[in-house]
Amino acid sequence: MHNVHLQQPPLAQYECAIGYEFPWGHILERRVNQYVVWDFCLSQLLMHYLRAGKRLEDCQKQVFSALERTFDCTTRDLFALVGLSKAWQLCPSSSVGMFSQVAHFTAEQAAREWVVSELMAALPDIIASAQRLVVKTEY
Repeated sequence: MHNVHLQQPPLAQYECAIGYEFPWGHILERRVNQYVVWDFCLSQLLMHYLRAGKRLEDCQKQVFSALERTFDCTTRDLFALVGLSKAWQLCPSSSVGMFSQVAHFTAEQAAREWVVSELMAALPDIIASAQRLVVKTEY
């Protein structure tokens, strides 16, 4: 038996990560074995949900549902990610983000290009839609 030092999230998520800041929040990039994981943290939208008395989980559900309606590269089956090879997928996120993109290292460049060309173009509408939904529930 070995003693394993486990760090509590979110510190463990950030320790060896790279961050990219945007007006809507940030992307946290980390490497896990043969995968690159990007956690999309939509902090402005989350603050809107929290002010309305909602939780992170409520916001995550709305955002991921919108992603599923918009793109065909989503999965809720986290076990499918274990066998991911030469590909990437969007999936529900952990305790730090709204959603994640998981890419096998062989598909890293294609995943980055897709984020720039497709996801970044759709993200403002997805955020606006999720924001409108929480405003409707406030009244």
